[in-house]
Amino acid sequence: MPGTSPIKIVYLYPAGNKRQRSCVIEASADSRRLLLSRGRVNLCWHSCRVEDHLSIMQCFKCSGFSHIAAKYDGEPCCAYCAGEHLSEACNTKSQLKCINCVSAGLSDHSHSARDKDFFTTFNISPLLFEPTHHPGSPHTTIDYICAGGMEATDTSQVHYPSISKHDALFATFPIEVLAHAETTFSCRDFRRLDPVLFGADLAAINWVHVIGLESVDSMVEAFTSSMVELFDRHTPYRAIRPRKNWKPWFTEELRTLVTGRNQAWRRYRRLGRREDLLAFRSFRGRLRAATRRARATYYRDRISEFGDPSSAWRIVGELGLGSRARNSFALPVDVDRLNEHFIGSSIDLNLRDSRPTARIPPQDRFFFNKVTCLDVLEAVKRGRSNARGVDDISLSQLRMCLRAILPVLCDMFNASLQSGVFPSLWRGGPWCALCPRRSPHLTPAT
Repeated sequence: MPGTSPIKIVYLYPAGNKRQRSCVIEASADSRRLLLSRGRVNLCWHSCRVEDHLSIMQCFKCSGFSHIAAKYDGEPCCAYCAGEHLSEACNTKSQLKCINCVSAGLSDHSHSARDKDFFTTFNISPLLFEPTHHPGSPHTTIDYICAGGMEATDTSQVHYPSISKHDALFATFPIEVLAHAETTFSCRDFRRLDPVLFGADLAAINWVHVIGLESVDSMVEAFTSSMVELFDRHTPYRAIRPRKNWKPWFTEELRTLVTGRNQAWRRYRRLGRREDLLAFRSFRGRLRAATRRARATYYRDRISEFGDPSSAWRIVGELGLGSRARNSFALPVDVDRLNEHFIGSSIDLNLRDSRPTARIPPQDRFFFNKVTCLDVLEAVKRGRSNARGVDDISLSQLRMCLRAILPVLCDMFNASLQSGVFPSLWRGGPWCALCPRRSPHLTPAT
């Protein structure tokens, strides 16, 4: 080729049983561009295909990448069938299975791990650059950026002789970033609840039928279905988009300090300078002090708006500053005896004949006092959580219907305590995995 630099043969592949053999050559940038533009070169009576030589380091012992067999001490893996033996000792080369594709979870793994069409199989193509290696000779080796399934919109390279003989390569790819999907959750819509119609439908429910059932599970299931049907009719579910946590005391001064703190931290992470670390600590301390002052000023202004103590304490409760009164309720019986009472009865007895008739000394007899309406009212009053369980009924819903369902609740509790059968519907609950801050393990919680 006139006007081009000489070509150097780097490696000749063994011919084997073939009459021709391939070779790896090294050429200048101009010669490379000319050869690649033609695609083929005529040598005597042969037309030889020309393409970039891309070599990937692969282990001949485990068929993995980025290391060689001399530096691998693990178990061997066949490149043909993915068996636990060397590739040279494989007897099932007709059943190809790529161990790298299997490890990556790809469905198409019916090929060898040493497949020559590696780049075609994985749809990988190199990006073309100018000469990237400058050893001071007319020949050059090429550094690559390979992309799979994407075309670069822009490529560039910069040469820093004081740092390296290789150029720094840059490429821009059009990556589509998925828009943030706003999370929504569903809750009952109590805004359009008509108290008159709701009270009429509540009074029309035949609660006597629920009380007359013979098993505890039947009573609980009938009660739950009636309650859920009632609220589905008057307060259907609606989708709600959660709002961000609003901090009314967050001022413009705090926003400026937060910006300065974050910028100082990013500079320290990028450059590692001590003055940036000191600036970050200074911003952090000033932010904490300013936050305390802003919160105290906001709370003081809100409380000072009301002159009477009751209104002031109400504002304190709304702001979450007051502490809840401790619940001093305790079980009047031993917990172990209570568990034995419910575990010992494995069948659902007839509630009408559930009282014990055996003659047991009074000091050894275990029994529950009858639950009264006052006990249920006290228990509902002590309740704090408004979460819905598997029955889809919250504490606030029970309070709305308490006048009508109070006798039903008393009968269900007494039936459960007398028969020693805990309702099946109340035994379970939805659970999710929670990861504590200082522990990497997930802890299931209901």
